[in-house]
Amino acid sequence: MSDQNTGYPKRKIFICSNGSCIDSSVSRDIYAQLTSLIQEHGLDSFDAPRQVKCALSGCLDRCINGPVMVVHPDGIWYERVTPQVLAQIFNQHILHDQPVEEYIFRKSKPAGDH
Repeated sequence: MSDQNTGYPKRKIFICSNGSCIDSSVSRDIYAQLTSLIQEHGLDSFDAPRQVKCALSGCLDRCINGPVMVVHPDGIWYERVTPQVLAQIFNQHILHDQPVEEYIFRKSKPAGDH
């Protein structure tokens, strides 16, 4: 992925918060932790070269092993995202472009790849 900002976030991360796999309060806690990590690393400003945005989403149709988190445009779907797992994903995947294989349950083709 290019580090040059084109006015759009480098990554968008969605956290399921409306499914039967986990209480929504757990997803909200993961979201709060991720938002803090993004801010602490300066990835939330519009001109950040590696800008990251996150959002709570509706059900992502996994419905087991929640919370579920999707990193776009990488096409990486994570499951069982606890605070400790999120810290590992953030440090390894978001900051260093190395997905955490242990918690991946699906890899989709990134947008634009055919």
